[in-house]
Amino acid sequence: MIVIADNVQANHGAIQTAVQRGDPGPVRSLARRIEAAGARMLDISVAPPGRDGARKMAFLVEAIQSVTDLPVLIDTADADVVAAGCQKTPAWYRRISPGEGATKKPGSSVEYGR
Repeated sequence: MIVIADNVQANHGAIQTAVQRGDPGPVRSLARRIEAAGARMLDISVAPPGRDGARKMAFLVEAIQSVTDLPVLIDTADADVVAAGCQKTPAWYRRISPGEGATKKPGSSVEYGR
């Protein structure tokens, strides 16, 4: 069994504040605690992605990968958000809807995802 932590969410509590301020410290601290607790993958969500979803995902992935080698699972239906996260590290993803452009857009989940 692989334990996947599902508590890295850009729109909640201290993580939301960290993302807004561009402060990776709280994100790094959370990632270290999650790894120490035994998780083997981190689920990252920016739901709803909105206009800054790609920027938020890139920030979170970069902050997390600076302190741990745990793989990340990008949790979004937005192909641009998946691409932003996957440009920072190889990543797993879920909930991609095969809507218009999702499989044809350069940098989409098909190009970068696992």
